[in-house]
Amino acid sequence: MPPSGNTLSSLLTILAVRLLFVGPLGVLGQSTDAVCEPSFSWMENSMNQNPCSVAAYLGGACVAGTWTVYRLTQPGNYYYGPSASGQNACECSSITYNTLSACSLCQNGTIINWSKWNFNCSTVYPGVFTPGIPSGTAVPQWALQDVTKSDLFDVTLAQSTGDGTELTATRAQSTGSLTGTSTAGSVLFTTQPQSAATSTLAPGPSSSGSGSGTSAIIGGVVGGVVGFFLILGAIALYVMKRKPTETLPKYQPTSPTSPTSPIAVYTDDPTAGPPNVKTF
Repeated sequence: MPPSGNTLSSLLTILAVRLLFVGPLGVLGQSTDAVCEPSFSWMENSMNQNPCSVAAYLGGACVAGTWTVYRLTQPGNYYYGPSASGQNACECSSITYNTLSACSLCQNGTIINWSKWNFNCSTVYPGVFTPGIPSGTAVPQWALQDVTKSDLFDVTLAQSTGDGTELTATRAQSTGSLTGTSTAGSVLFTTQPQSAATSTLAPGPSSSGSGSGTSAIIGGVVGGVVGFFLILGAIALYVMKRKPTETLPKYQPTSPTSPTSPIAVYTDDPTAGPPNVKTF
């Protein structure tokens, strides 16, 4: 006997509610057991997710399995950056770095520099999350903070920026430039990935005309002539004051000297985190 209209409607309603609580597909592989201190509640997004949970979603966007952000076991611990074999576009994004830095600070942990975080990244992604924000989370505005100049997540700046306009799966990130706010004024940073192995040197100021070039040539000629005569005078003075010296034997023995100590080529400066540091 086929189900009645009321029964079918009830089944569809139950299924819809079930899907609502389960969540969209593709967001079940991320988790965290980290708990933030109440004083850092301002870090939560509009979905009441702490930065550790947001970071878990972002990291899981590039892996098929489970991506878990574990809690820090001791004050002063921190999260390491990605390994050379495990680095990807998700973990090499400054947005992921910012959320995990906030996750560490809200547990009374400490943070590492952005340059140390992305040390193993073949390409770094400042201010952009190229895989796209996964469904089931929202990235707060403070997580878009530019760290390319300061090289460190600024929690004071993050708090003053606040949640604001969030990035979600349905609210895509702009392909232009993003604007962050700092105490020094507006900071612009591009959303294009940058290679970690290359750097660009800014050109020096160019000449505004031929006049300055001519002056430089004349000055160089005059300086060369003056220098030439000074050298001649020094040679003549040396010859006139030179006195005959005693001729030394052809094979004069030298006094024994003690061997010199070896010079260190470099100093070992390991940078290791405190014990029981959690990685993800």
